Amino acid sequence: MVTKLAWAGAAAVVLSGALLAVSAGRANATTSDVPRASDVQITSQVEQKIVRDVPDASYRIRVSTQDGVVTLSGLADSVFAKAKVIEDAHAVAGVTAVKDGDLRVVA
Repeated sequence: MVTKLAWAGAAAVVLSGALLAVSAGRANATTSDVPRASDVQITSQVEQKIVRDVPDASYRIRVSTQDGVVTLSGLADSVFAKAKVIEDAHAVAGVTAVKDGDLRVVA
């Protein structure tokens, strides 16, 4: 019984040390080192909406997000497709602004 308790205590010490090391590593990381999870989620959600709503143009439109600002670039088949892509980006939770200056319409 004492041996089991000793092993459990040792395991707890090792585990808490590992957690502290991981936490310290994250505390030292800068925002440029690690992309914000919310930006990654926003980009993914915008891409999913575009694939669903404008499937023909989805492979020609690039989406990136930084600090909640979505940047759209690439080619849309029509003015309607461009407007829908922009609308989709605005509809995602967490989006603070949408930049579409590099999203062009080609016929």
